[in-house]
Amino acid sequence: MSGAEQPDGEGPELSLRDWSGLVAVYSAVGGLLYAPALFSWYASDDFLHYARVIEGGLPFWPGPEGGGFLRPLTGLSFWLDYQLWGLNPLPAHFVNIALHVANSLLVIKLALVVQGDQARASRFGPMAAGLLFLVLGCHAEAVSWIACRGDLLGAFFILLMLISFLSRAWVFSVTGLGLALLSKESAFSAPLLLMLCLMLMWHRSRASALPRSQVVAFLSHILLVVLYFFFRRAVLGSLVGGYGAHGHLRAQPDLVAQSLGHFLWRALLPPLPARLLDAMPALQGTLAIAWLGCFIALLLVLAWRGWRRPTAGVFCAMAFLAALVPVFNVRIYLSEIEGERYLYLASVFAAMGLGLGLARLCVRRTRVVSLCAIVLFQSAVLVSGVLYWRGAATIARVIVAGIQEQHKGGGILLVNKPDTFGGALVFRTGLPEALEHFGPHPIDTPVAEALFATGMYQRDYRFSFGPAPEGPPGAMELRSLDARSGFSEEDREDRIKVVEKQSNSAVFVFHEPLRGVEVFYYDAGGVQAVVLAEFTSKASNTP
Repeated sequence: MSGAEQPDGEGPELSLRDWSGLVAVYSAVGGLLYAPALFSWYASDDFLHYARVIEGGLPFWPGPEGGGFLRPLTGLSFWLDYQLWGLNPLPAHFVNIALHVANSLLVIKLALVVQGDQARASRFGPMAAGLLFLVLGCHAEAVSWIACRGDLLGAFFILLMLISFLSRAWVFSVTGLGLALLSKESAFSAPLLLMLCLMLMWHRSRASALPRSQVVAFLSHILLVVLYFFFRRAVLGSLVGGYGAHGHLRAQPDLVAQSLGHFLWRALLPPLPARLLDAMPALQGTLAIAWLGCFIALLLVLAWRGWRRPTAGVFCAMAFLAALVPVFNVRIYLSEIEGERYLYLASVFAAMGLGLGLARLCVRRTRVVSLCAIVLFQSAVLVSGVLYWRGAATIARVIVAGIQEQHKGGGILLVNKPDTFGGALVFRTGLPEALEHFGPHPIDTPVAEALFATGMYQRDYRFSFGPAPEGPPGAMELRSLDARSGFSEEDREDRIKVVEKQSNSAVFVFHEPLRGVEVFYYDAGGVQAVVLAEFTSKASNTP
C-alpha cells in the first residue's frame, strides 16, 4: 500500500524483512560503538544498587538507602541481573545496550506514525531518526552507566505508550505509561506528550471536535498518573521524594533559561573544551541564551507554517520541551558529559526532528551525504564519552583492588577520592559498598570514608600527600601535580579542619589522632598506602 493510501496519521509500514534488516544493522552499529562500555566495570551508583540486592533488600521496594526514589521495575531488573549472572558486569552492560538499540527501533516506528503522509521520502526520515538516536553523542552516560537503567526502561515504555496512543491501542498505551512510571518517576511528563498527540490526531482528522474515545483514553492516562502520585505518597511519605522539593521544584528563572539552553546545545553538539570556557567565563551563558533564542525562533517559524495543521516538526519541537519538564531545573554542563542522562527521553524528539527534517528539506543525494556526515560526527562524540565512562570504571576497579590488597584491618580513609573522570562518575557514591561486596578480596570494614573529591581527565594524574611545609602543627597537605585536577571537600567536618584550600591543593589538620584507620591516597593510576606510624611521626615533626 502506498503512502497516499494509508489511513490519515499513519505512515507506511515496514515489512518483516525490513525490520529484520534494521535489527541486524542497528545491533551491529550499537555493539561497535558501545564495545568499550560492554567490557568495562562498575562505577559510582552501580555499587549501591547491587549491594542492596546482595544484602537481601526487596528489589522492587525503596529502602532507607533508596534515596527517596520509587523505581520498582528498575530495581527488579538489577535483582534479575544478580540472580542470572552474579556480579559479572558484562551482561548488565549488554542489557543497557540492547535496551538502547530497542529504543532506536521504536523511534523509527514512532516517526513513521508521527509523519503520517506528509513526507515526500516516507521511509528515509524515520529510519534516519532511528539511526541518529542510536549514535547521538549525548547518550554515553545513559547507556554506558548501568545505574541509568531506569532512563532506558522509562524511555522504552514511553515510546510504546506514544506509538500505541497514536495507533488508538488504548490498553497498550495505558500499560506502557504504568510501566514507565514504575521505571522512572520522570515519566509523569507523559500527559504533556499525550496532549501533543491529541492535537496531532485532531488536526489530521479534520473533525470539528475530538472523538469521545480519544478524550476518554487521554483522561484514563491522567487518572493513572494521579493514582501513581497517591501510591508514591503512601510509599515514600512524599509526593516529590528524590532530592526533595528544594532540589526538584525550586523555580529560578535564570537557572531554568540557562539549563534549557545547555540542554538544547548538548542534545546535538559535543561538550566544549573546559579550557575555552575557563578562559572566557561569560561564553557559557552567552552560548546558552543564543542557542535558546535560535530554538525559539525555529519553533515560531514551525508553528506559523503549521498552525492550521501541525507538522511533525512542530510536534517534535514541542515534545522535546515537554520531555524536559521533569528536569527543567537540573544543571547540565557545556564542558563535561555529566548529566547527559537527563537528555535521553528528550533526545528521541531531537533525533526525530532532525531525521524527518532531512527527509523534507534535502534532495536525495544531499540528504544521504548530510546524514552520513552527522552520523560520523555524532559517533565520534559518542565514542569519546563512552571511553570516559570506561576510564571511570577502570579507576574504580583499581582503587577497590588496591585498597583490598593492602588492607590489614580496621577502618579505611581515602584522602582523595576520584569523583569524576572527564565528567563520568567514579566514586561520587558507593565506595563502602564497592569495598565490601566487589573486587578480588571483599572486606567488611567498619569505616570507609573520603576527605576530598577530585575531578580528573587522565587516569595517571599525580598527587602528593604528606606533612604541610607551612601551617599549624600536624597539618597535612594534599596537592595535585596536574593543573586540571581540582578538589572539592566532602562532608567531613567531624574528621578534619581545612586550613587552606586552593584549586589544586588543600592543607588540613585532623581533629583527633588517627587510631585504627589505614590511610590511602590515589596517585598515578594506583592506590598508595600511608603507614600510620610514619604518618603521625612526620606530622608531629612538622614545624
